[in-house]
Amino acid sequence: MTLIQMNRLIFQLLLLFSVISLSACPQPSKYPKEKSKINPLPPNYKVRGALPPVYDAPDIIGTLGGARVHMVDYTVQDVMYADTPSPFAKEWGDYQAPPRTYDSKITSMGFYMNHNTGKIRDTRNDGDFYEEENQPASPWVLVGIESNNEIMNRPDFLDTFLNRDLEKKPELPSYHYVKISETLYGLQRYIVPGTDPKTGKPYRFENFESDDLFIARDKSGHVRSYIKCSNKDVPNPPCRHRFKLMNGIQVTIDLLYSRQRLYDWQKLEKQSADIILGFTHTAENDPVNIQSSSNRSK
Repeated sequence: MTLIQMNRLIFQLLLLFSVISLSACPQPSKYPKEKSKINPLPPNYKVRGALPPVYDAPDIIGTLGGARVHMVDYTVQDVMYADTPSPFAKEWGDYQAPPRTYDSKITSMGFYMNHNTGKIRDTRNDGDFYEEENQPASPWVLVGIESNNEIMNRPDFLDTFLNRDLEKKPELPSYHYVKISETLYGLQRYIVPGTDPKTGKPYRFENFESDDLFIARDKSGHVRSYIKCSNKDVPNPPCRHRFKLMNGIQVTIDLLYSRQRLYDWQKLEKQSADIILGFTHTAENDPVNIQSSSNRSK
């Protein structure tokens, strides 16, 4: 299994836990962080701002999707570099992160975003985050980002997911999607037809793999937004929403949010993209980055 595949598996596991969070009101949890006993930034690098002691971690820098990025520790989570071992690997327990520079390649990371405000979650001022996360039509969106590889950069990358869904599987009827004529919020609709013989209920209301599918296409006809939403009768039936950002940075973005927010899917894409591009703008204005770029050009 490659590192990209492992990172994708880890993120899918995080999505699964988040789905449970959205529908079952769990207790707050923490994901494992990269362990380090040394300063992960270049010498003489100063932590931005006067933060309380609990938030004195250095800022996070590196290259994501071909672009240099700069984030603060209290807004992003699950940052994985190219040399970060999997939490399931034996090296994880004794791993010490090397000093990080803007040349350190980030493979994946995530953060929470508030749909109502368009702002990223700041763990220094969590307020009612956990309570709001479990209320109907929760405004909180989990954003996962993965640096694109060559295959992910292809214009037909998201087409492969739809093509797989449309493959007829006689032995697995709950996995076979068909297109219907109705659209919703400007999105093409695909559903799993038929009834589960065990329950007598439609597949699409019974099974996780039979969630409703929504597709947006670009001008060339390729899938640009791939969204699956649950029909479960829960406070926040989850939508899993994938799209690519190729303007200034090359990444694939996965959103997880309440289906009651699907009507604003285009705004959700823009809000998350704006935050990610903000990381690149912060890096562009960082004196450390400016100096290192100047040295590289000499």
